Amino acid sequence: MANQYSARKSHRLRRYCEVCREEFIVQPRLGDRQRLCGAAECRKIYLRVHRRIYRHRNVGIEREYQERQRDSRPKDHWRKYREARPEYREREKANSKLRWHRKKLASQRQLDIGQGNGITMKSGELTASQRRHVGVSDAPTIETTANEQDAVVAARLGNGGSI
Repeated sequence: MANQYSARKSHRLRRYCEVCREEFIVQPRLGDRQRLCGAAECRKIYLRVHRRIYRHRNVGIEREYQERQRDSRPKDHWRKYREARPEYREREKANSKLRWHRKKLASQRQLDIGQGNGITMKSGELTASQRRHVGVSDAPTIETTANEQDAVVAARLGNGGSI
């Protein structure tokens, strides 16, 4: 009897997971519809990708959903939310300034490259004017990482070096 069951298992359909590419045995009830091995991480990735595809293909439906969500909230929902959570407001204020400074630095970097000054900048390098703008000395700063730039901008904004 045990041989009969093992024979059935060997004839089951085998496939490769669309996410992790591991081989798995298809569940009989799902048949051709099963695309994933069943691991939680694979399901998360698959759903995230396919939700994004759905939203991209159905922009109108997504927009209507967002409008319904917005209309279902009271008019002063976000004001009350911010008042109840002052730490959120402060963090968002600092992040907003940081985004603005990053955007300004990026546009300046594009200008320097676009003007053909012969300056080829590495991704983390700041020009002298950018260093002065964010409060860094004129000492050469080459190969600064994004975290270092964030710390410099946050320190300049009076955030104590944290973002």
